[in-house]
Amino acid sequence: MEYLGDLGTCLDPDHYKWSIRCPWENEHTGGAAEAPGSDTIIFNSPETMPGFRCLHSHCESRGIQDLVEWAECQKPGIIAAHCANLRVWQPGHTNAKGRPRIILPALGRAHGQFGSELGVLIAPNLDLFRFASNVVEIRTVEKASKKGAIPGQMLSIIRAAELVTAIERSVETGVLREDDAGDEVFIVKSMTEQDARITLASEFFACCLPRILRLLDVPVPHLDDNGKLIYPNPGYDERFETWLDPTAPKLRTMSHSEALHWLLGELFCMPEDGGFWWHDEQARIHALARFITPFCRGLMGWKRTPLWIYDGNREGSGKDTCADVTHNTYTGRSIVCAPLSKDCDEEMRKRITSALMAGSRFFHLANMKGHVRYAALEAATDNSGVWEDRRLGVSETIVLPNETEFSFSANNATWEPDIERRCRRIRLRFTADDINGHRYRHPDILAWVRRHRDDLLSAVAALVAEWVRQGCPDGPSPFTSFPEWGRVVGGILHANGLPDPCLPHEDSQTSGDQATKAMRDFFKLAFDHFGDREVLKREFQEFVQQNEDVHELFDWIDFGARRGQTSFGKLVSKFDRRELSGITLRINQTSKNRADYRFYRQEGELIPPCPRPPKNTPPKRGHWGTFLSRGYTRGKLSRKK
Repeated sequence: MEYLGDLGTCLDPDHYKWSIRCPWENEHTGGAAEAPGSDTIIFNSPETMPGFRCLHSHCESRGIQDLVEWAECQKPGIIAAHCANLRVWQPGHTNAKGRPRIILPALGRAHGQFGSELGVLIAPNLDLFRFASNVVEIRTVEKASKKGAIPGQMLSIIRAAELVTAIERSVETGVLREDDAGDEVFIVKSMTEQDARITLASEFFACCLPRILRLLDVPVPHLDDNGKLIYPNPGYDERFETWLDPTAPKLRTMSHSEALHWLLGELFCMPEDGGFWWHDEQARIHALARFITPFCRGLMGWKRTPLWIYDGNREGSGKDTCADVTHNTYTGRSIVCAPLSKDCDEEMRKRITSALMAGSRFFHLANMKGHVRYAALEAATDNSGVWEDRRLGVSETIVLPNETEFSFSANNATWEPDIERRCRRIRLRFTADDINGHRYRHPDILAWVRRHRDDLLSAVAALVAEWVRQGCPDGPSPFTSFPEWGRVVGGILHANGLPDPCLPHEDSQTSGDQATKAMRDFFKLAFDHFGDREVLKREFQEFVQQNEDVHELFDWIDFGARRGQTSFGKLVSKFDRRELSGITLRINQTSKNRADYRFYRQEGELIPPCPRPPKNTPPKRGHWGTFLSRGYTRGKLSRKK
């Protein structure tokens, strides 16, 4: 009415009541008035049908429909141009808030068609994503949970009941009904949970959503085709299929000397300068390598990284604080999960699955004790980059990408050989009597780290830029368990004049892979006792049972119990054909209860020279006879033709 010049004043703002000039005022007694009065009004409350009322007897039978038809005659199209909602359904309708309207599945409207249209409408809003085989949304987790969730932005899998309201953030769902006038009108109606379940199971919906591979808390660089560093954009970046926190730290240009000062002079300085109590220089370099690794993931093609073990000599040595330095720098928050008790591999598996489904960047277990033996942890820290597990509550296998960086802390703990070869140890050794008397350079180091995230990340970026300037040279030493990590991270440190993070660990008397260390000494004992001759199983067992030196080496095994003897037998079998301290063990298992053992020094041969049997002599029974009957050449085994 204002557009037509017939709107008066607002008579009642609470009820959206306005005076207007009556279109039929010439029929009123007394004729047309000079200005719109209160005798002719319209009501226009939000989300309700507008109303019209004229108090003159000539207009008693007229209502809003008559007013609308009159306005359309005055200026065709004016109603469609100014109506928030059109009464009669037309494809492409939106509601008063601008959300597209979509018709729910019904007779004559397949779920696949609905799913495709829904996905196309929702996708531009970047509200729901496709992660692995799941539909997910990005949620903010306020605090850590026992299921593996950590504070910050996480991916959350959408369930059927959640999808019902999740899509209503972007669209308005409903059905078509015929009104009294015979027109099809849109009636708002939420999707049923059954329809939501079918929609989630359908590829028609999920395939239309943008795919997300990972969440980023900081800008992680990649190399383009020309070898130049490029960074993802804040929010969703279609190039990398990533979501970068819009409030992520900003990087600045930094000189090489300033970068080293921030990292080694301020953050990881020496104990006498107020730093952590490093066991040795290798531990300090491992801490630095661990610190720059998350920044280098894009340069590594998101390949797997080592398991990081913060190994302290006593309580309060700063293990978890040192680990949390990295977490706070890259996420702005602490990430420490409660430790698990022994023999809780099932709980470990559930935690890992939950963390990976949420897109967790880090997974840290604090204060692990005793001997760390979890099959789930060993599987999660291999180099495959894939995690398989059963979906909770249903008989279904889920396959998830595994890019999470794993770490744990412990005091003088031991672990399996598979963990040892995959880990980088950061050993801390606090020797002072008063553990609370050490004056740290930054008393509240985690708060200091959070204040200087921009500076610390810019320092890491400067090291990476120097590596790129030199042509991205490989690290000086290979790291077979994680070769891409050794190539990139080892190369970055080497290019900046820093030590190699891929060198073997120094032996520890109290922690690490104690089984291999003990077995190395056992090989020496057995060789000194038996020489290089073959030993029958009974003689071998008697030696193990009666030798006190053997019992001291494997003090965690009860050799007086049947179970302990079995455990030792399984442990020895793992070292078949292994060389330790120049001595090799060969086990010839001829039957379930019969075996021969031989310890020998190699000296350039695959096995020590053994006398060959005369020609046409039948081969001896057992492993060695079979071995010789195939034909033996120096340094390799050749098949007999």
